[in-house]
Amino acid sequence: MLIIVAPEDASKALFIIRRSPYGEAAKVIGQVSEAPAGRVTVKTVIGTTRLLDPPSGDLLPRIC
Repeated sequence: MLIIVAPEDASKALFIIRRSPYGEAAKVIGQVSEAPAGRVTVKTVIGTTRLLDPPSGDLLPRIC
């Protein structure tokens, strides 16, 4: 599950989510920034950043 909250609310949201048995391992995994607009960057294991390629193929809902 992905939840997006304002940066100033992150610790409060984590506190609430971690109180649930399903959210015990909840973590902040990223942040929203203005640039590059409309793109997702990821940090690599060696500390650099790169653009994440858009998904390829049919974007069908996954029900597991």
